[in-house]
Amino acid sequence: MRNMIEYLLKNWIAVAALAISGWLLYKDYIQPFQLNVRPAGRITISKNPYSEGLSQDSIQLDLIFTNQGARRCIVEDVALVVKSNGKHGIFRSLAEQTDRSLNLQKELVPPKLETFIGFQLAKAESTIHRIVFVPHSESAIVQLSVGTYEADLWIKSTESNRKIH
Repeated sequence: MRNMIEYLLKNWIAVAALAISGWLLYKDYIQPFQLNVRPAGRITISKNPYSEGLSQDSIQLDLIFTNQGARRCIVEDVALVVKSNGKHGIFRSLAEQTDRSLNLQKELVPPKLETFIGFQLAKAESTIHRIVFVPHSESAIVQLSVGTYEADLWIKSTESNRKIH
């Protein structure tokens, strides 16, 4: 034991360098995908532009997705579970708004949307997405009215299925 302590004291720089190298190896190459999601802006309740006669409600939500891990991963799907008065409604990701410019005209112009297909996040990458959520056909909450709602955000990725509040 005494010999080991003497060895460590004589070679403390090498031991410290080895420990730092091991930590950097983990942070840069081994650390698994770690998704962090934060809201970025307002929650907008509107009508689904793809629904017949604009009859279906939709929720538009700006989200910042950040990969805090070292491995690349794909965010495959995003869903909202909306709760109000003991009822639960599942809102699925339908589309993503591609053009965020304001159209200040007398007549409203429909938003430019494309189907939500998921996206990839590399190491330490962040991206912002405005996602349009529509109610699932078997949801207890299909139409939104004035009131207080609570929502849980569910993310499905190639690495894991996580619920993020």
